[in-house]
Amino acid sequence: MLGLAPRIASSAYNHCCCCCCWPPRPKRVKALVDCRAVGSEQLAFFKDEVIVVTATDDLHWWVGHIEGDSSRSGTFPVNYVHKLGD
Repeated sequence: MLGLAPRIASSAYNHCCCCCCWPPRPKRVKALVDCRAVGSEQLAFFKDEVIVVTATDDLHWWVGHIEGDSSRSGTFPVNYVHKLGD
C-alpha cells in the first residue's frame, strides 16, 4: 500500500498505521520513586524524573535514559515507573 509509513519493530516506540505520527515518538515514563543503581549498568533516578525508554525486551527491566541527559542511561525496574500519555 502506498502512503503508509513503515512499522517500527522495536516496542519502545509508539506507532500507528498511518503517516500522521512519523517519525515515531519514543515512549516516556515517569519515576514513581527514587531508584538507586546497584550496578554500573543500572539507571539511578529520582521521583518524578522522566525517562526516555529505548528498549523493552525484558518484562521487568527496561533500558532508557533521563530526558535531557542521555549520559544518565541504563536498565531500570518497570514497576518503579508509570507510562506518560502522549
